[in-house]
Amino acid sequence: SSELSGSALRSLVDLMRIPASCQPFEASALGAGSSPELPIDAADAAATTSIWLLGWHVLWGVAKHCLSREVPESLMETFEKTLTSLRNTHRHLFTTTQHLIVLHVSLVLTTSPSFYLSTSVPLFESGTLQPSKEDVGSSVDHVGLLKESVRSCMEEAASSAPLMPLDREVFEFTSSAPEALWRLESRVEFCAGNRTYIKKPTEVSSFVDANPSKNLDIRSMEFALREVIQQVSATDEATQAFLGPGRSPTHRTMLHISSSRLQHVQGFVFGLLEDTQGFPEPGLEVLFLLQCCAMFLDVDRVLQDTNKVALAARTLCLLVLFCRRVLLLHLSRLARPGADPGEMAQEAAHLEALLGQAVPHLCRVVTALVRARGRPGLRQSGLWKLAFEALIYLIEDSLPAVERCALGSDTLAAYWEAVSSSLAGAVASLLAPPEPK
Repeated sequence: SSELSGSALRSLVDLMRIPASCQPFEASALGAGSSPELPIDAADAAATTSIWLLGWHVLWGVAKHCLSREVPESLMETFEKTLTSLRNTHRHLFTTTQHLIVLHVSLVLTTSPSFYLSTSVPLFESGTLQPSKEDVGSSVDHVGLLKESVRSCMEEAASSAPLMPLDREVFEFTSSAPEALWRLESRVEFCAGNRTYIKKPTEVSSFVDANPSKNLDIRSMEFALREVIQQVSATDEATQAFLGPGRSPTHRTMLHISSSRLQHVQGFVFGLLEDTQGFPEPGLEVLFLLQCCAMFLDVDRVLQDTNKVALAARTLCLLVLFCRRVLLLHLSRLARPGADPGEMAQEAAHLEALLGQAVPHLCRVVTALVRARGRPGLRQSGLWKLAFEALIYLIEDSLPAVERCALGSDTLAAYWEAVSSSLAGAVASLLAPPEPK
């Protein structure tokens, strides 16, 4: 039952959170009858493990189990609460693989077919055009870039410790996650519920309108930096105030708002992604952003149904807020007087990765939604309005970092090329007459 499963999940995470969970013990203590799925060899007298490590293997096994099964909503809520609690208290102990496991649990639950087969409306575009050579050449290679980022993170992780089978399995899944999580036939393989959409398809219409509750008090990154630097004794308070809904954009307070909304529980588990903080490794921050784009902002997927439209709208805000967190955290640390040179180099590495790799990619992804080349339905949906607003935030928020930091020439070249081409392409697209259907 979902109650029993939820109780077991809470007990597992509670066990992982106690200090003694990280203490190693001999694997032989588990006996020869231990589960073959656990990463131990009870026959090896020298093998050691810990409750902490075993717990992560169990969590990964549960995530894989949920891939092809319908998860009760009450259990999804338990997942969100327990993993949020674990991340809040023990994030400093997470390895790259463990961060990715939390990410994938959220993605597995958020993309559950039960959220879109029963309530969302499948969409079709009546005027889809054959893409031109220019459109094909400028398209975003989500899969290729994601695999490259995964490879880079694997190499970085392997340089500090040998990769275990679980590490390799999680990295391999990360590369194929968009395809695996949206492959409907495998997701409903063992589900007793709906296997196809209940509602009839309808033509794409406008889902984005002017927001009557828009927040006009959003603060800039430059404002936040000055406030944080001036209030050295209250840096955390100033940071949290800036990142809160009063001073940073949310999907409820942007200039435009989507009429397509996530189901309550789906929004709840999507919050695991929205509340993600920065990571210890710069490459993992890049990977997180690329994964979100590949999952929810692929122009070939965003108009499959109204639920995908809602996910795209929420993801655009997620990108802005995550970049704000990373920028403010590392820029404020670089501004501290008397900072250690080694620490400053680490902070600069995060900014180099964000501005030289992540932001250029985000600009291309968001601009593709604005331009909607060969896809009149994208323009009709109104998603371009949210995408253009997100593009302005991404550029405006990153400019203080370019001004204040001594960035490498390759980073600056990649950044300025992406910014200039994105702004030029977006503005030209908005000024051009609508494409014929």
